Amino acid sequence: MVAKQDADSWEAALMMSLNQDFNSNSIRYAGQQANEDIEEEKKVLENIGLKLIKSEKTCDGVILVGKERVAVKVHRAIMAGNSLFFENAFFPANFDVKMNEEQSSLLLEEEKDPVVKPWQQHSTFVVEAKTEPRFEVVLANIELPEFEVFKHYCYTGELNLSSFEIGTKVLKIADDFQMPELKKELINTMQSLITSKNALKAFFNSEGNIMINEYAGMYLILNAKTILSEKNVLNELSIKQVASMLKLKLVIEEEAILEKVIEYATHNVPLNMGKKERRKMMSPIINLVNLRKLGVKGFQMAKDSKLFSKKELIDVLLSHRVIQKYLLPLQH
Repeated sequence: MVAKQDADSWEAALMMSLNQDFNSNSIRYAGQQANEDIEEEKKVLENIGLKLIKSEKTCDGVILVGKERVAVKVHRAIMAGNSLFFENAFFPANFDVKMNEEQSSLLLEEEKDPVVKPWQQHSTFVVEAKTEPRFEVVLANIELPEFEVFKHYCYTGELNLSSFEIGTKVLKIADDFQMPELKKELINTMQSLITSKNALKAFFNSEGNIMINEYAGMYLILNAKTILSEKNVLNELSIKQVASMLKLKLVIEEEAILEKVIEYATHNVPLNMGKKERRKMMSPIINLVNLRKLGVKGFQMAKDSKLFSKKELIDVLLSHRVIQKYLLPLQH
C-alpha cells in the first residue's frame, strides 16, 4: 500500500513537472511569437512609410525648410502624429479643416500670432491656405539634410544617420519638438559615430543646445585618456577652448595634461615670440597644470618646455622630496 502511494506521488510529481515545463515553454514560445509579430508589424509599417515618402500624389501639406525655403511635401497626419508641434501647426485648435478655402484663408489671415508658442525660438512657422487643399509650415532654422533624416524617421520609425554632426542637429529637432523616443534612439545610434574630433566640435559648437553640450562633454570626460593620447587632437582649438576642455573633471594623470599643453604650445606659439609674451599667451592653460602633482619625468618635461617661470619650478622643487632626490637644483 505504501509502495502504491509512493508510486502515485511520484507520478503526480512527474505530471506536475511536465505541466510546468509545458507551461514555461508555452509562455516562452508565446513571448517569442509576440516579438516576431512586433518585428513583422514594424516591417510592414516601415514599408508603408517608404511608399508614402515616394508618393507625392497623396501628400496634403508642404514644409518649407531652411533659408532657401526648400519645399518638402508631406502627409500632414503623419507629421502631426509624431509631434505636437506639427499637430498644432497643421491642425490648430481654432481651425476647422472642413472649411472651404475662402473661409480658411480669412481665418488664417486673422491668426497673426502662431498657435504653438514654446517652439517660436527654434523655428518660426507660417500656416496658410493655398489654392489647392494643402497647408504650409515654414521651418527657417532647420536645414534640409537633418530634416530629411527627421522626416524619414516620422514615416518609417527608422533612423538613418550618415554622420555624428547630422545626429546632433536632429537631436536638437527632437528636443525642440518634444519627441523623447527619437531622442533616446538618436543617443544610442550616435554612440557608434562619435569620435574625439566630432565630440570636441559638438562640445564647442553646440549653439546653445544644452543636451548636445552635455552629451559631448560626458563623452570627453569618460574617454579623456584615449582622447588626449591622440597626437595633435587639441592643436586646432583656441586657447580658450583648450582651457574649457582641461577644466572638465578628467580622470587622467597630470603628465598627460602637461604633454598636451606643451604640444599645443609647440604647434601654436611663434618661434620668435619672447618668453614673457609666450607665457602671457599660454597662461590660460599653463595655469591649469598642477606642477605639484607631477612626478620626476613630468617635472623634467615642465622644466625643458620653458613655459614655466623659474620661481614656479623652484617652489615645486623645494616642496617635492622625490624630485629633490632625483634632480639637481635648477641652475641660475
